[in-house]
Amino acid sequence: MVDVDDCGASANGFGMTCNGFGGQPPATLAEFTLGGWGGSDYYDLSNVDGNSTSMTIRPISGQYTVVNNPSLGKYNCDT
Repeated sequence: MVDVDDCGASANGFGMTCNGFGGQPPATLAEFTLGGWGGSDYYDLSNVDGNSTSMTIRPISGQYTVVNNPSLGKYNCDT
């Protein structure tokens, strides 16, 4: 059982407490979904009420398959 406002410190063994606070805006967030719909991996970058830092996500050279599919339109990154 996790108590409200303790971030699970008593349950997770990390000793982390947040005193009821989560991320405070402005915030730059990255969210990754691995093995999502159709087995694909996805990422999403979000700025909440502005941004707190710049963020770049790049594939590791030689460790990815190039996607060049014009039918993806604006979502085709050719990388």
